Amino acid sequence: MSHTARTDPDVQELQEAIDDARLRWRGTEVAVGFLKTVLYILAVTLGFFAADNFLALPAGARLAALVLGAAGLLYMLARHVLLPAVSQTTDEMVAALGVAGTPESAREQLREIAGIEVVDEPIVVVPTGSSEQLRQRTVTELSPDRL
Repeated sequence: MSHTARTDPDVQELQEAIDDARLRWRGTEVAVGFLKTVLYILAVTLGFFAADNFLALPAGARLAALVLGAAGLLYMLARHVLLPAVSQTTDEMVAALGVAGTPESAREQLREIAGIEVVDEPIVVVPTGSSEQLRQRTVTELSPDRL
C-alpha cells in the first residue's frame, strides 16, 4: 500500500469498501459451496437407500458405499467450503461486483461499462457509510460530463 493510501482518508475508506466486497464475495462462495455439499449428501443418501432397497446390498457393499460416501463428503467440504473460505479473493472478483480505484481508472472502467450495448447509462453508487467528502468527490470525479 502506498503512502497516499495509508494517509488519505478517502483512499482508506475505499480500501475498506473493497475489503468488505472481498469478504462478502468469500462468504457467498462458502455459502454456495455449503449448499452444493448439502445437495451432494442428499443425493448420495437417497441413491444409497434406493440401491439398498432395490438390490438388497450385501454388508460389504454397504460398507464400501459408506466409505465412498464419507470420502465424497470430505472432498465436497474441502473443495467447496474450506478452500473458498481460505483462498485469496482476487481483484478480478472485486471488479465483477463494481468499479473501484483511482478516479482515472474508475472513469475508464465506467467507459467500458457504458460501451456495453445493453447499458444505457452506468449508475455510480458510493459505498454505504462513506463520508460526505468522499461522496462529493466521487460524484464530482465520476459525473457523466467527465466520462
